[in-house]
Amino acid sequence: MVKRMERHDNPAVLVVDDDQDMRELLVMLIEEAGYKVITAANGAAALSQLRVHPVPLIVVLDWWMPGMDGIDVLQAMAERAPEEQRHVYLLLTIRHEAARPLLAALPAHLAVTLVGKPFDIDDLRILVDRAAKHLRDQRP
Repeated sequence: MVKRMERHDNPAVLVVDDDQDMRELLVMLIEEAGYKVITAANGAAALSQLRVHPVPLIVVLDWWMPGMDGIDVLQAMAERAPEEQRHVYLLLTIRHEAARPLLAALPAHLAVTLVGKPFDIDDLRILVDRAAKHLRDQRP
């Protein structure tokens, strides 16, 4: 595969997954699509990065992780001040239907899209591109 040039107007992507192989696969796929990628191996590390990152991120977030899972991260971010709720989330889960009621309890402006596992690589790239467009459109 040929690595695409990173577009400087693309937002960065935070990949959060406790499975190192999955994390590495996601990083490779997203970097090939032209994005800068940072990673977190668990929900607590992701939350730390989300709270201090200076610009909005696209967050590819696994639901099932030990300790603080993806839903816990989303709930914690929903409790933050509105200016800290600037990121866009793609929640990866094999339990798509079980996640719906949990996400319905979160504020709608939190911008969470469910992504079923297993996912199609091209579909994931399309969702990342849509999230990037959303963030670019939100810029002042």
